[in-house]
Amino acid sequence: MILDNILYSTIQHIPLIKNAAKEKKSLRIVYYHRVNIKKAKYHFKNEMNLNVFKKQLDYFSSKYKIITLSEAIIRSQNNEDLSEYLCITFDDGFSECYTVIFPELKKRNIKATFLLIEDTLNNKDLMWRNKLLYIQNTINDNCRKKIINDYMDEYKENCDHTKSLIEISNLWKMSEKEDKANFFFENSKIGKLKDILFKEKPYLEDKQIFELLEDNQEIGSHTKSHPFCDHLSPEEINQEIIESVQRLNNRYGVKISVLSYPFGNRPDSAIEKYILDNTELKSLLGIRDSLSNHSNIANWERVGMEKDYKRSMVSFYFKSLIRRA
Repeated sequence: MILDNILYSTIQHIPLIKNAAKEKKSLRIVYYHRVNIKKAKYHFKNEMNLNVFKKQLDYFSSKYKIITLSEAIIRSQNNEDLSEYLCITFDDGFSECYTVIFPELKKRNIKATFLLIEDTLNNKDLMWRNKLLYIQNTINDNCRKKIINDYMDEYKENCDHTKSLIEISNLWKMSEKEDKANFFFENSKIGKLKDILFKEKPYLEDKQIFELLEDNQEIGSHTKSHPFCDHLSPEEINQEIIESVQRLNNRYGVKISVLSYPFGNRPDSAIEKYILDNTELKSLLGIRDSLSNHSNIANWERVGMEKDYKRSMVSFYFKSLIRRA
């Protein structure tokens, strides 16, 4: 935190650093998940504060021309300068994209890109890691240890009882994640998932998405079920990305051009080529911005802004410069 404050002060006093991204002629892309009005048991505690989000939007509006990713892709294809442009993206398709974020974008006439998890649309399901977070934030430690014991008996696996459910899940095969997350949820005895989804309504619904589209906001894919994409087989890539993108196109009457990788984990270059060859996707987004978002559309990277204002500005300027170096 002390280092972040020093770096933030440096940003304020050295114009060279503030202009560094422009000199590299790189498009800047930022990302968020939820913007917090109230805490949610199904989400991490480091949620974005609304007042900080507003301040960031006002700053970006004063320094950049904010466009959608599809507009940025066209500019790049036409070999037009991107150095003064910025794109704003939101992963997971949480309901706050409509109830909290959309009104703030409309006030400023900002167009953004909302990246959706297909399986969660209309609150049909809770993404597997959100299920685990909901359990962790609801049960006590004794209950957690008991369901870990039940899990070890069921799946014949050894687990460290000091680990969180999220940490345990890091070792799962992606083909097993839904079954195992559901096992934890059912054995936690915290209620029926469909009742929790009906009450909480964590995700966007079709009516809200169509309203976003009518305002010329943009949607993209965040896969079918939010896996680690670098752990997927070719068959799973088809299911999670290629077939899912086509269903989203048909569902919303659009041609999705952008996918963001969950966790930022890219598969190898051969798999990425396969994805691009078999969809209308143009950009596959990661989360390691290094000021190189210009001609190589397929490998554009983003920077996370879900911190307090000073720390987010440090991430926006310094971390990207360090990666570039």
